[in-house]
Amino acid sequence: MKIGVVFSEQDCKAVLLQHLSTRMECLKTTRVQRSQNDSRWPQSALIAIKLLYQTGVTIILGIPHQQILVRELTVDATLSDSQTMLFLQSQAMHWFEQSAETLCFDYEILDVTSDQKKLIRVTAAYRSYIQTWQTLFSENNLPLHVIDVDTFALTRFNDFSKYPIINKTGLSDSALQDFSVAIGLGMWRASYEY
Repeated sequence: MKIGVVFSEQDCKAVLLQHLSTRMECLKTTRVQRSQNDSRWPQSALIAIKLLYQTGVTIILGIPHQQILVRELTVDATLSDSQTMLFLQSQAMHWFEQSAETLCFDYEILDVTSDQKKLIRVTAAYRSYIQTWQTLFSENNLPLHVIDVDTFALTRFNDFSKYPIINKTGLSDSALQDFSVAIGLGMWRASYEY
């Protein structure tokens, strides 16, 4: 099971999902509105997320796409994962105009060509921004397993529409659409699990 969590200026949305062999079940949702004078935001939202959490559940946080830098690059297909990461770090100043020490990197392989090259999408986020979220979850005794990007999650949600999503939340299907990014976060790696 997974929990997809997304914060916005107005609220926090989270959904508990279960992947089954040919479908996905949305089991529970929570939405915490942000009040203007809430000095404990986002801790107050994390309290509600704790009610969804149980041991063994993977928590995936979605960060706004405005907080990341993205590049598509072609690299040698024979590079291992660790070699690719070292290569990206060594080229951070060239591609992102930032030192590698100030950024956190991730990448996904988009295509492997016949000439031993792989096309990758590289994402970089400021290390201080990522560490802020990691600290916040840790201080609230919630494990943060994955940090993903909201637009990637929304794309995943839309691509997944060919599979049935069973709504067990008590919300109407149209109301559940408001949780599409959080659901997409919960679908992280779903393509590998089906």
